[in-house]
Amino acid sequence: MTGKVATDQFTIAKAPFEDIGKDRVRLHWKRRLGKRRFVILKLQHGTRRALVSALGHEESEDVIQMDIDLRDKLGLEPGKQAEISVALAPWHQQLCWYLNATDPAVRIPAWLGIWSFAIGVLSIFPVFAWLTCAARVLISAIAR
Repeated sequence: MTGKVATDQFTIAKAPFEDIGKDRVRLHWKRRLGKRRFVILKLQHGTRRALVSALGHEESEDVIQMDIDLRDKLGLEPGKQAEISVALAPWHQQLCWYLNATDPAVRIPAWLGIWSFAIGVLSIFPVFAWLTCAARVLISAIAR
């Protein structure tokens, strides 16, 4: 992991109902490396890793709340203590999080944005080719 990494002991807790299936964890703001809510973090427990969106909670500083899917992915059980590394995800991993999010309300707009960008880039080429051809015609007409 590159950048700022913090490894701490956490007490694993179940996520609130509204966070289930949203690739989201809740942890104290100090444990989010001082970053704002909804920052994309990389969590690591042993050799298992996960990209998550992080929110806060009003529990004690050592509690991390996550849904069953994320607990299974990281090999964790509620009520137990675990050492978890928390790091800011680099930009390319943040993009991967958006494109692979479990929540369709996040994933679908991300894919629409990627396709819109790609179509926009591709639409530049015919315009560029037309301008190049027009410039050649004008230059040859002026040269005569």
